[in-house]
Amino acid sequence: MGIGRNDEAARHYQMVLEREPTDPEALNSMGALLQLRGRLDEAIGYYRRSLDLDARSAPPHYNLAQALRAKGNISEAIRHYERAIGLTPRDYEAHWGLAIALARAGRQDEAVVHFEDAISLNAANPALVTDFSVFLNDRGVALADKGRPDEASAAFDRALQIRPHFPEALVNRGVRLAATGQFDRAIASYSEALALKPDFAQGLAVLANALYKKGERDEAMANYRRALATQPDNLSALVGLGAALTELGELEQAEFTLRRALALRPDDPDALINLGGLLYKRGAFHEAAASFRKALSARPSDPDAYYNLGLAMYRTGDRDAAIASYQRALALKPDYRLALMNLGVALEDKGELEDAIAVYQKVVTLRPAQALGHYYLGLALARAGRHAQARKALAEALRLDPGLK
Repeated sequence: MGIGRNDEAARHYQMVLEREPTDPEALNSMGALLQLRGRLDEAIGYYRRSLDLDARSAPPHYNLAQALRAKGNISEAIRHYERAIGLTPRDYEAHWGLAIALARAGRQDEAVVHFEDAISLNAANPALVTDFSVFLNDRGVALADKGRPDEASAAFDRALQIRPHFPEALVNRGVRLAATGQFDRAIASYSEALALKPDFAQGLAVLANALYKKGERDEAMANYRRALATQPDNLSALVGLGAALTELGELEQAEFTLRRALALRPDDPDALINLGGLLYKRGAFHEAAASFRKALSARPSDPDAYYNLGLAMYRTGDRDAAIASYQRALALKPDYRLALMNLGVALEDKGELEDAIAVYQKVVTLRPAQALGHYYLGLALARAGRHAQARKALAEALRLDPGLK
């Protein structure tokens, strides 16, 4: 409605209300006109007067809920959306508004239900489809951050079901696929996103990560650089490029890149872990340990960070701290073979041979076809004077890998 027609309508309803001040429909309509002008407090007053006269009319409940939501009064807005839906259950706009309010209140599961109800009633509304798909994408990210990957994947899949050409959801779905080692499917999802949005820096960065994991290093490095050319402060690209440069031995450039990432987000756990790994490579073990500890402050349930902290503390000579870190890693990931192996080594160094032997036995149970576990077990058994068992373990190690000496 144009400004002129809006003013004309306001005069009309004002005249109606002068003649009949208890007309609930006119009160509701006057409130809607005031809301269009941004005069929310006055609009809310008219809606309340309308409802005082006719509490079983759905439109003023819905309009009041919209105004209250705009004012940030979410709990009361939810109550009026629910009243509107109770009176007109097939009003997709009321379900839509309630879904948004519930999401803002942190009641995500209930929000999903009402978004689905709204979509089932009007799947052709492009703004509704956009709102729901964005909600699902954001929900998927939050679920992934909470360690609920299957639910996150389901949210991304549903977002793409209702809005197939949604670059952000395509990228996030790819991230979940890559996390489970499905790099080809992840790359396909990233490529689909980039076909829709070629300069999508985050898409380029995660594509580079997947390509690097697959061993396609030249293409990965090119995509990291494309991402940073598009968005110089893209955190994922900086962290990924820094890790790649570290692995390639370009430590000076890697450190520069990782510190750029940390200047943007000082507590980013991935940047801190990668910086810790770089410092470890340089022999700066105390500094590496500090970086791993800071990463754990941000992400305290990361078994890899505990494992890396254990490696660094072992190299500083603090065997007790190393053992404690390996044990924390194993508490989070009981089948973490590298943590078990290094825990065994640290225990053996402390002279705790029987404990070390028990750990090595877990290693060979986990990976019976891997020679190194049998080898370390054999050496520890020999040191403990259990020579017959040692010979058997060493023989098995040599059978699996004749190159061991």
